[in-house]
Amino acid sequence: MISLKKSYKFAIVALLVLIIAFFDYATALHLSKIDIVYRELYFIPILIGAYWFGKKGGIFTSLASSAVYLPCAMLGTPLGSATYFSNMLEIVFFNAAGYFVGTYYDLRRSQFTLASSDYEEELPKPSKNILFSIYSAENTVRAARYLADNFSHQSTTTITMVGLIRVQSQDIFATKQEFNVAFEKSNTEMSILVERVKTILLQGGVSETNIRERTITVEGKTMAKEILEEQHRGHYDMIIVGCTKMPKAQELLFGNTNVALVREAPCPVLIVC
Repeated sequence: MISLKKSYKFAIVALLVLIIAFFDYATALHLSKIDIVYRELYFIPILIGAYWFGKKGGIFTSLASSAVYLPCAMLGTPLGSATYFSNMLEIVFFNAAGYFVGTYYDLRRSQFTLASSDYEEELPKPSKNILFSIYSAENTVRAARYLADNFSHQSTTTITMVGLIRVQSQDIFATKQEFNVAFEKSNTEMSILVERVKTILLQGGVSETNIRERTITVEGKTMAKEILEEQHRGHYDMIIVGCTKMPKAQELLFGNTNVALVREAPCPVLIVC
């Protein structure tokens, strides 16, 4: 999914309205029947505005489209005629579509469903302090895009990106130098991944002042336990992670971080697959 800045989205909606209006007025001046087709095209920017910006966006776009279309609707149309009433009714439909579709997407954004293979729960309230745990590249980018799409409009929400680096035992390395090289490599890879995630959030419309980042090394404990301890330290009210798929045998032997978080976390856990 391509994430666009809010300014780009606004420009796209405005441009669509202007383009449709241009063709609509061009045909109206010639009293062409195709004007009815162009009239219906106004629903495109209205629905896009409602999808991107919710109820406020739907209402604003529908009112703007109505204002642009109204002179065209009255142009060359006798007052009280069937065509006149049809055009006025269309304006009512514009505003109804913007309001109801925008309201629907506002409700959809405010109700998050906890996703995992065998656990589903409706989140009780909008989250203000989100812990975005990054411990694997798998589905992390998808989780970042989900965050950008669904939380960019919440100006009071703080997203803390925590990169977790697994420190391997020095016993598996021949020398301390090899251990340091391996650790430095893991640290660099995590830094690159965290920076990529931050870029996705910024491009998706999340304010830089609402983004925090840090890195934690994990040694002698599971990823799930470290994430839960971080949640307790920061008093986060939601944990978001990208799902990590593994064979059943491996899950049985070593455990699944996602499942452990869902079962033990004192706050909602959103797993993006």
